[in-house]
Amino acid sequence: FAVSDKKQATLDSSEAEILDILWALEEMPVFKEADALITSEKAYKKQTKEEEKEKEKDKKSSKKDSKKESKKDKKSSKKSKDEVKVEKVVLTVEAKTLKDLYKDGGDHRGSYKDSLKYARKLMKGKDNLISFQLTEMSDRLPPLSRYNRTFKLEDWQCAILAAIDNRQSAVVCAPTSSGKTLLSTYTCKIASGTVLFVLPSEVLVWQIAATYYQFFKGNVTICTDQISFQETSGKAQVYIGTPLALEKALTKARGCAGQEMTKGEKEFMVLDGGYHQFDYLVLDEVHTLNGPEGDALQRIIKCCNCPFLALSATIGNATQLQSWFQKVRNDHVEAMVIDAQEKPEEVILKEHFARFINLQRLIVTESEGKDGKKKYKLVKLHPVAAMTPERLANDPELIA
Repeated sequence: FAVSDKKQATLDSSEAEILDILWALEEMPVFKEADALITSEKAYKKQTKEEEKEKEKDKKSSKKDSKKESKKDKKSSKKSKDEVKVEKVVLTVEAKTLKDLYKDGGDHRGSYKDSLKYARKLMKGKDNLISFQLTEMSDRLPPLSRYNRTFKLEDWQCAILAAIDNRQSAVVCAPTSSGKTLLSTYTCKIASGTVLFVLPSEVLVWQIAATYYQFFKGNVTICTDQISFQETSGKAQVYIGTPLALEKALTKARGCAGQEMTKGEKEFMVLDGGYHQFDYLVLDEVHTLNGPEGDALQRIIKCCNCPFLALSATIGNATQLQSWFQKVRNDHVEAMVIDAQEKPEEVILKEHFARFINLQRLIVTESEGKDGKKKYKLVKLHPVAAMTPERLANDPELIA
């Protein structure tokens, strides 16, 4: 469709759209393998035909006087064939499907094979492909591609996920939009009990709760200054709330006069108390330990006897915070161990500084109009406007 629109000069057609689709297609492992198998099969068939032609020629030119010479030629040709012999190729189901797609004649818009050739020819025809990408495809380069949705974890994320698998506590300092939320959701996947998720503000509580509500199909308990809601239809998999509200709800005294006692039913406005029920603790925006509810957050950390994951984008003293968390965790270990050798628990620290953020920056330009008055205009500034081709080519650290 993209190639057809371009050929017909449709209004919304663009070369950027075609190349975006082409690169997304060529990045697909299934397409790569299938296309490689088809190419290998073609090479095998071509070689087989050439061998058959040579055999026919040898039969026709079988003269008595040149028997010895022809035998020598045959032997030498056989040796050369054995050296570059292509093995027979067996196509997979995907390769057969792609082959059928290549053979398809298409319709008035053209065939798939012709469209693919057009796209590849378009790419090769660019004198400066990098310049074209930066000027015409700035909104499509990975990870902004509309078609290439491949997702790959970074090394620091894999290290934290491995720590969660081993039930180790970790402090993560990484910029906004660098992929910390993924780590917090994984704690809920591997936890055998309930996960306590502490956030600094009610706005964030509702934002995260909405995500987890879909993720856990409703088994989410919410606790803020404005409202407390406990899932009563099933066991809550995650508690989400602000520090002070959670502390009050989890530690308040409960008498026998409550509705949950008289009715024998769970009351959705009354949260189950106690910190023993939590299997993992997630602390988002942990730098708010120095905020208005930091004292409540500290008490929650000290009361929860479970591994934790502390996340923040702005920790100025990450190593100091790691030491404090390590002391708290080892205080729990000392309290639990009786007549056994003490094994100090290590808190992992991961600091990540790179991030991708798609912000459109603007500059104000000044010009003089025909009437002599000054005019001001907002002009879009490209993210790499301050970069030179030499820096982009020679400094790999600039490109994540």
